[in-house]
Amino acid sequence: MKHSLIKLAIYAFLVGVLLICIVPFYLMIVNGTRSAADINAGVSFIPGSYLVQNFKSITSQLNMFTGLRNTAVVCTAIMIVSSYVAGLTAFSIVFYEYRFKKLLFGIILASLMLPQALGLIGYFDLCIKLNILDTLSALIFAGAANAAGVFFLKQYTQSVIPLALIQAARVDGASELRIFHRIALPMMLPGMASIGIFSFVFNWNNYILPLTIISTPEKYTISMIINQLNSTVYFRDFGAIYLGIAISIIPILVVFVLFSKVIIKGIAGGSIDK
Repeated sequence: MKHSLIKLAIYAFLVGVLLICIVPFYLMIVNGTRSAADINAGVSFIPGSYLVQNFKSITSQLNMFTGLRNTAVVCTAIMIVSSYVAGLTAFSIVFYEYRFKKLLFGIILASLMLPQALGLIGYFDLCIKLNILDTLSALIFAGAANAAGVFFLKQYTQSVIPLALIQAARVDGASELRIFHRIALPMMLPGMASIGIFSFVFNWNNYILPLTIISTPEKYTISMIINQLNSTVYFRDFGAIYLGIAISIIPILVVFVLFSKVIIKGIAGGSIDK
């Protein structure tokens, strides 16, 4: 009897957490189909009839789909580049011995404690010198270095790749890059995929860096487009605001739904200590 009550309490808690996560998102979608007057009148769980009007309102004034395209290009490039660079760095930390390796790894870990805003001025100056200011490339370069990804993949690599396998490949005469690409990389893919997906989501929601680097409206990311919903034009058009936010979240949900098993596999693989 006691065991059944504990189990029931656990299920009730999980259902409560599920509702806390789902209800706000559902209400956001519902409000995206309602008028501002209906939203001000009170909460409703029934969709309204203003979806088309709200959609026309945001697309006529904002480059919503241009922002989605720009963000998709930037985040996809960062997802690929950052996971590859993090994988290559983790491989070198695990299987190579060189001076100051522990110090360099410590610096990488220490960088996790530094807020992104701290390096904005320096990166802005670097973009000016490299002549990449106000380009999507500047956003990609900034996201290519992923300290958290290096730390995670170091632990993951130690768990899934035995040192004897790398040494055997060296004895057979394989070059270091060949060892990484033909042996280590396939075994690291689940972990790299997890890092890539998290990088995609983080950079999709990133606002401060694009705001600092990008000034041309045609190059705005979706976070900058959504911020324009706070302007005086949409200050009272709550239906359009809700719909715009809902549209911006859809790609992230699709990524998580499609790759949730990959994320779980990558995290589970990195937790195994051989």
